[in-house]
Amino acid sequence: MQYVIVETLTIFGHSLGKNDHDYFSEFFKMASKTVHRPFVPGKIKVRIFTYDDKSEIELKKQLMTLTENHLIGLYAHCDFKILKTDVKYQDWMTHDDID
Repeated sequence: MQYVIVETLTIFGHSLGKNDHDYFSEFFKMASKTVHRPFVPGKIKVRIFTYDDKSEIELKKQLMTLTENHLIGLYAHCDFKILKTDVKYQDWMTHDDID
C-alpha cells in the first residue's frame, strides 16, 4: 500500500455518504488513530464545510463509520473542525477557524 502524506484536507459541501466511503475510508481510519500514522508528522489539518446543524449531525454519523466509531480520534489527533456556512453561523466564523 502506498501512502500519501496529507497536511491539509478541506471538504466543501460533501456528505461523505456510503457511495464516497471507498474514497475516504482509509484516510479517516488513519487520521483518527495514532497507530496508523507512522508517515504523518504533526497534526493533519481537516476542515469540513457544511450547511447547518442538521448537516453537521449527518456528517458526524458518516464520520463515525469512516473512523470505525472513533470520531473522537479526529478531534484528538488532527486539527479538526466542521464549519457551517448557513448565514446564522457566518458571524461566528473567523479566519482562525478556516486556517
